[in-house]
Amino acid sequence: MTESCANQHRKRFEIFIDFLIEKDIKYIIMRGYDKLPLFPNTDLDIAIESDRYQEVLSFLSEQEDFSTDEPHQSFLINNIECCYNPYFTDFKKCSEIPNGSFRLDLYNHFFFFAKRYVLPKEIEEDIFKTSTLYKNRYSVASPCWDSLLLIYHS
Repeated sequence: MTESCANQHRKRFEIFIDFLIEKDIKYIIMRGYDKLPLFPNTDLDIAIESDRYQEVLSFLSEQEDFSTDEPHQSFLINNIECCYNPYFTDFKKCSEIPNGSFRLDLYNHFFFFAKRYVLPKEIEEDIFKTSTLYKNRYSVASPCWDSLLLIYHS
């Protein structure tokens, strides 16, 4: 019996999560995680600790299980380089998953495009330090920070 396309995408996403855990890379899934591990809501907005961001990008670009179809975006906000890189699980599109795959929108800081605002380093550190595990596996912001990030995003 062949495995469903949703399971194929899920396995690829879990490889990414395993990498982050094994390498002890701090990350926060900011939005889109409510339906994990089955699938993302639409996409997964993920902030990666800035010192390890390039390591994560290197891992994803070396994997056959991930692709990108959008260019890297980088710009300065208050003299801080803010980067955005989208990736998705590379397998045939799946109607069981919103967007057809697990889309990972990666950020090297907690920043907000529309407002051209980046959170101070001390706040970023606290968000990572106080993170909690969703379903005992996925690193998300504490309820307090989650609420504040939602307000910033709005």
